[in-house]
Amino acid sequence: MKRIALMGKSGVGKTEIAKHLADNHGFTRCSTGPICRDIATILFGEATKPNMQAVSDALIDLRPSIFLRAALARVDSASSTVIDALRYTTDYELARERGFMIIRIVASDEARRVFLQHRGEPFDFAIDGVHQ
Repeated sequence: MKRIALMGKSGVGKTEIAKHLADNHGFTRCSTGPICRDIATILFGEATKPNMQAVSDALIDLRPSIFLRAALARVDSASSTVIDALRYTTDYELARERGFMIIRIVASDEARRVFLQHRGEPFDFAIDGVHQ
């Protein structure tokens, strides 16, 4: 069983790498994003960045790593798993405690801008340049 957790800024390709590992190497993909998007959509009608940030800020105060804990609860602990995004220090700590190898993914701001634009997400260097 292999356990990998990816970390890096928005738009560096973490999800694409996780999909590749799942599609080509038998990993189970563990993603926190869908949980946060679902809650934001239920509460606000759409999962915009500000809505998702509001949900994240509120729930993280209830329990550190709440989204990662929820996502991991859906994964068979005996399977090779890739977490597609560690967003908080507590996520990093939880992944380490559970035996995940942490890999930091990096890309230039220009590559991130192009990738996020292709995904239909705006890229503002003042905000996304420092985004976790």
